[in-house]
Amino acid sequence: MSRSLSRTLLALALSGLGVACDPAPTGGCEGDGDCPTGQVCSAAGRCASPPGDAGPSPADTGPARRDAGGRDAGGEDPPPPRPVPRWPANGASTGSVHGSPVLPEAALRPRFAWDPVTEASRYEIQITSECTTPGFADCAFEAPAVEAEVTEPSHRPSLLDVSASPPVGRRYYWRVRACRGGACSSWSTVRYLDVGRLPNDFDGDGYGDLLAGAHTDDGALSNQGRAYWWNGSSTGPRTPPNQLAPPTAEENGNFGISTASVGDVNADGFADAVIGAHRIDTTAEDTGAVYLYLGSATGLPTAPSTTIPAPTTDSGGNFGRSVGVGGDVDGDGFADVLVSAHGEEAGGSNRGRAYVFHGGADGVDPTPATVLNAPGSQDGEQFGFPITGVGDVDGDGFADVLVPSRNWDGDQTDQGRVFLFAGSALGVVDVAARTFDDPIPTMDAELGWGNAPVGDVNGDHFMDVVFGGRRRGGFGGVLAFYGSASGPGTTPDLDVLQPDMQASAGYGFSVTGARDVNGDGLSDVVIGARLFDRSESNEGRAYVHYGAPDGLPAVADVVLNGNPREAGAQFGYSAASAGDVNGDGYADVVIGAYNQDTAATNAGGLFLFLGTSDGLSRSGTLLASPRGTDGRLGVSSAAIPAW
Repeated sequence: MSRSLSRTLLALALSGLGVACDPAPTGGCEGDGDCPTGQVCSAAGRCASPPGDAGPSPADTGPARRDAGGRDAGGEDPPPPRPVPRWPANGASTGSVHGSPVLPEAALRPRFAWDPVTEASRYEIQITSECTTPGFADCAFEAPAVEAEVTEPSHRPSLLDVSASPPVGRRYYWRVRACRGGACSSWSTVRYLDVGRLPNDFDGDGYGDLLAGAHTDDGALSNQGRAYWWNGSSTGPRTPPNQLAPPTAEENGNFGISTASVGDVNADGFADAVIGAHRIDTTAEDTGAVYLYLGSATGLPTAPSTTIPAPTTDSGGNFGRSVGVGGDVDGDGFADVLVSAHGEEAGGSNRGRAYVFHGGADGVDPTPATVLNAPGSQDGEQFGFPITGVGDVDGDGFADVLVPSRNWDGDQTDQGRVFLFAGSALGVVDVAARTFDDPIPTMDAELGWGNAPVGDVNGDHFMDVVFGGRRRGGFGGVLAFYGSASGPGTTPDLDVLQPDMQASAGYGFSVTGARDVNGDGLSDVVIGARLFDRSESNEGRAYVHYGAPDGLPAVADVVLNGNPREAGAQFGYSAASAGDVNGDGYADVVIGAYNQDTAATNAGGLFLFLGTSDGLSRSGTLLASPRGTDGRLGVSSAAIPAW
């Protein structure tokens, strides 16, 4: 065996154990005598120009050789800047493992992308499941599942290996570096994603599960509330649904007024959920509480894993009236939870607050990590309702948060305004990064009333922001702001009023990201108009806008209606992505009609619309309340991460 081959094998063996050693020679020199005239044998075993000589080394035309920091071992080539990873978004779930063979954007073959580096001639990417949460930022990538060299700033690997038993799928980590000649940059920051998983799969079987609230459901006490969740399956949601009774039965407690499928807060592979009860008496009358339910192989437990009481004693604070998907605001690998309390005094009267709770290996810490207050608070502006995470709008690896002040007074009374707060390694920064004002301020518009994560609607690898004002312009309207490396601008990229120009239809009362309902790789958006008059008064309607490379179209691609039609049903009161409830590779959508007469008058229900290759089905399936009370199922449909 040659000495150079021996050194190569030894280097490979030691590197696999994490032991550093000199790279094996690729120019084949043991001493200066092995090199061409005018060159010397470097300490790394390569022929190179002597120090101070700028002449090129013949070895640079061969395979690259780098030191532990990524620089060419001979030191001839300055490394290019390191690339910025962009896609998948940090903490993304790629979709149902069952649907992975169906689509070009397959769940088990996600496309990885990063910003191009002008000075680079090639890139090296590593993908592995060997890292751990927490602590993946320092992962050594000793045995990556994928190690590829590419010339374009993207790569789609072969099928990634995943678990077929709950929790299906697998968490992967990745990094990339840019190279030129024999020199490479340092590795990028490590990003993570959940391959073959859904952010609302509570039992880890690969099918999206549905969660919704019925806040006036009567149990032992009037209006104590209830929540329901449906297991997904290859044939869709299983019925009857599972029922969650309030942990503390209290008259008018309104358990289920808000619900969210928040992703994986403890990084165990199962999606988790939060449910609000904003009128529960915890620290004082009607202060409210929020309950965390951790997923497992059997789904959501009947009792909460953690109770988060209102952080203040402000009576009527309404803590939990809105709960939101946080995403991973600090990039530590654990999903985070958002809660608002729009009735808290906050140094005045009904100014409102919002709270961020960090996930961790044991679930969610009930002590808020960040408390957000409205900039320049006004009495009665009710900052915080409704609250949502919007994902990573600037591609820095940290999810960002959207908080409205729906009753803020500007030129018009209660016109509303919306604030964007940035995520960071330390969590959400408590100073607003952006303020969004209405270009056509309208009295009582309540800008920001409808909002939820919408994902990346134009395929530029940045999450976007869409929110409604239920009385904008007298009809209701929606504004969209597209993300970028510097975040979204404050001038809307899309401004749409109620398409049918029907006054007081409530267009924008609900806004949600649908994920990808037609398999084109772009996020889609659903907008509800709960008071739309069709043949009956206040039947309600919803509009679906498919994502496109130039953004959302101004005209809806699909219009959805409830069936059976019913006066006062308020179809569109809530809306949410259902993930992929049947595992066919296409995202599905649920629309709440909380006054639909099903098991009883105003019992409420959800309409499920399935995604297909042609887009969202126009025909929905009614998931009725199983109880004979006026519970108003569909007052909340659990939002899920849109990435």
